[in-house]
Amino acid sequence: MSSTDIELSIYDDRLEVISPGRLPNGITPERMRTGCRATRNQLLKDVMRDYGYLEHMGMGVPRKIVRGMLEHNGTEPDLIEEASASSSDYGATSAEPG
Repeated sequence: MSSTDIELSIYDDRLEVISPGRLPNGITPERMRTGCRATRNQLLKDVMRDYGYLEHMGMGVPRKIVRGMLEHNGTEPDLIEEASASSSDYGATSAEPG
């Protein structure tokens, strides 16, 4: 498997993140919203935990991202899993594009 970078695109009305590869270990977008977690890279997780960069491991989607968007504009992120990548669309407004 070749290495591919994570793509971050910033638009006037949203932030879009595309992460190459499938979601790990049976995780689905629905399970991410509830705080279900799985480690893709155990060594990286352990190092980040040991240095204090992880708190409530795996709870960032429901506790930070979903909650923050609901407070900011009343919407939730679009979490999408595709055959070769997963993407997250964090819309800045709840208005339909015109």
